[in-house]
Amino acid sequence: MTTEIELAYQELPAIRELFKEYTDMLVARDAVFARYLQAQNYDSELEHLEEKYGLPELNDTSCEMKRLYVRPQYRNHHLAGRMIEQLIADARSTGYRTMFLDTLPMMQSAIHLYRKFGFYEIDCYNDSPMELSIYMRLDLQEKE
Repeated sequence: MTTEIELAYQELPAIRELFKEYTDMLVARDAVFARYLQAQNYDSELEHLEEKYGLPELNDTSCEMKRLYVRPQYRNHHLAGRMIEQLIADARSTGYRTMFLDTLPMMQSAIHLYRKFGFYEIDCYNDSPMELSIYMRLDLQEKE
């Protein structure tokens, strides 16, 4: 299967559909996640995707990977790994030094994949209301 990864900022309805599938899957696994989405003002986030999901910066040196999702029918084709590789390459070329993410314990396959790419667990870096969240970091620049 040949797949091309490209920016899709102009495809807002399709992006919203993917986000809904992703969050519906998380809520189905753990109903507490619905409160998390509400606390994050998720409905507003969906209406204004460009504000939170434009250039992925937290600050001038750090970015965040958010809402990485592959539809079930496309899993087991290494797409998530390819997307992570592309995100890391893009973050490096943009000049970011660190990439952060948060995830949940139920996302064991994702956690395993993040670790494979060098992410490691850290203390909380954001204001996530989910008590069980796992926070991870990847150092993008070579240490001098």
